[in-house]
Amino acid sequence: MQAGRTGALVGPMAAVLVLAILAAPGLFPAASADEVSLNVRYSRPVPMYQGLSCNVTVYIRNQDISRPINITWTGIHVDWLDADIYHVNETIARASPGIEVRIDVQIDVPKSARIGDHSQNFNIEYDAYEGPGLPWGHYNWQSVPVSDFKVAAASKPPTTSSSPGGLFDRPFREEICIPLAVFGFLFIIILAAAISASRRRRLRQPVPPAVKAEPAPMALPQPAYMPPPTGYMSPPAPPTPPVRYPVEQRPAGEGPAACPFCGAPNPGKHCNRCGWDVG
Repeated sequence: MQAGRTGALVGPMAAVLVLAILAAPGLFPAASADEVSLNVRYSRPVPMYQGLSCNVTVYIRNQDISRPINITWTGIHVDWLDADIYHVNETIARASPGIEVRIDVQIDVPKSARIGDHSQNFNIEYDAYEGPGLPWGHYNWQSVPVSDFKVAAASKPPTTSSSPGGLFDRPFREEICIPLAVFGFLFIIILAAAISASRRRRLRQPVPPAVKAEPAPMALPQPAYMPPPTGYMSPPAPPTPPVRYPVEQRPAGEGPAACPFCGAPNPGKHCNRCGWDVG
């Protein structure tokens, strides 16, 4: 009877003990809030030179669809630094959802850095929006170490171009500059030769003879107006044509049927057309 009572108490006590162990800090990692997905790429000079400084450009894209972030700390650790020491840019940059920001981090290459490849990793701290009325969450993003920094002796000035940044970017390649310069030089030579040939063809074409322009006819001087001499008689006016009177129709029997001179019908005793009288 006592053993049964003891067994009945073991189950609840074991459950309480398990919950207490899970709640104890440091034993198991607590569930963290949702972090924001970041896409990080970079570009750097190739090579870097001993004793000189250069800039590594870091591109950080916020891949969340709704939560903005504030990037508060960007660090690059290179293997010539002590542990937990970084080349840092603490400029705060806001990255809205889907937006990429650019941050330049200055790298000071020591004179004692060995010539060859060096490993580096990135550490980015940022604050993310958690919701209305809630404090912003603080998060940390780290990359895996990659041997991608190349150091050379400072016997020549550093180049200003960039080459790909390993796993994180696809920037402009230095090798493109020389082919582009050669192509531009050849293009200028071909263009100059084409212009010169065109000018020679124009000089060889025969020039047509110049057409002699005919002189314009000279206008004859017009005589000045001279008044008529004294006693000059104007020519007589043309004779006035005879007046033609309308023919009056008269009853038959008062004269001939037609005027014997002008043929007017029924002139009577007097023709109004030509003035003939019967007499």
